[in-house]
Amino acid sequence: MADPHTRALLREILRLLLAERPDAGLLYVPRGEAGQRRMIDALLSMRPPQAKNEALDALLSELRR
Repeated sequence: MADPHTRALLREILRLLLAERPDAGLLYVPRGEAGQRRMIDALLSMRPPQAKNEALDALLSELRR
């Protein structure tokens, strides 16, 4: 199980990724850490290459530490 900081980081990353999508209301957002990590990976793979979000990039680099 992840520590509270990591859980908050995952939730914020998901929030930012979902905010970029017009179909976000149709997506199921998992509650567990493993599901959230899979969802983040899936959403990142669907992002256009030119998509830029400095806040998201900073959170992702923090998560990878």
